[in-house]
Amino acid sequence: MIILKCYKGEDEWSEISEEEFLDDVEGGGAWKEGTALEALEAVGQISTIWCVYETKEFQRKKNV
Repeated sequence: MIILKCYKGEDEWSEISEEEFLDDVEGGGAWKEGTALEALEAVGQISTIWCVYETKEFQRKKNV
């Protein structure tokens, strides 16, 4: 799965690793440990107060 990250208020998306995603989202305390990746896979998008995270597949589908 390819994970993309965008800071809220900005337009530039960057590809990040699964490890970086988990560190940002669960390590930062925004999501309970063991929940964020499962939610991202199920829904395609999650957010924190700082960033929006999407799967590349989710972006492709929403831009069709």
